[in-house]
Amino acid sequence: MTYRLIGMPLSVATQRALWALDYAEVAYQFEEYLPQISTPWLRLRTRRWRGPISVPVLLGEGGLCLLDSWDIALQVNQDQPLAGLIPTLCLDQVQAMNQLSESIFNAARMLMVNRALQDKDALLEAFPDLFPRWSRRPMLPVMRRTFGMLLKKYGEPGVSLAEYQQRLDGFMLRVREQLDGKPYLLDRGFCYADMTVVAAMAMVKPVPRAGSPAPTAYERANTCDGIVTRYEDVLDWRDGVVARHRRRTYLGNPV
Repeated sequence: MTYRLIGMPLSVATQRALWALDYAEVAYQFEEYLPQISTPWLRLRTRRWRGPISVPVLLGEGGLCLLDSWDIALQVNQDQPLAGLIPTLCLDQVQAMNQLSESIFNAARMLMVNRALQDKDALLEAFPDLFPRWSRRPMLPVMRRTFGMLLKKYGEPGVSLAEYQQRLDGFMLRVREQLDGKPYLLDRGFCYADMTVVAAMAMVKPVPRAGSPAPTAYERANTCDGIVTRYEDVLDWRDGVVARHRRRTYLGNPV
């Protein structure tokens, strides 16, 4: 069976799902989701007519429809238990690290969205690659509205940017304490616990691209300078994990 994964390449949650599928060598086809444009089609396929809807979404035989990266990881682990994605004896620990990943992502996302809304170049770079560069500037109001919707959808009333930054600092400290000099978050070695936390850190600072080119405007919007300075050791660990373990299997039709 080949799954269909609907998601956005820039999405942390999508990257979690992609990594799980690739690591376990589960075949899938990837379909890029375009906010607002693809939403009616996604609602039709998921039968979610009301309320918020987001990606990733995993579709499979027999009406399988999973709407959360954690549920997708559990499905992948069920399909390929010998891959060691979520070791049975470590389920609670892996789930706790997934919750920590969500906390990192939620705090960093609000900081990123606010930075991006103040930088039109970052908004222009947020368009999917299928949009030619010449077409993006006339559509800038659409992207600005999309980011504004993110603020409305995920922002907490009365919470300041300084408070989000303070939260993020605390979550990064928890990662450092969990590592405590170990090569991976759990004693048993590399697994989904590392994947999910590493994926979330792309919102703190993107993984450096090969050749160390200057960061793009969108990458700068995704960089929390104060946090980066305080947690260089944690981000160095992140970069090492990516270098050792992030490989695409090219099964199905990957990104």
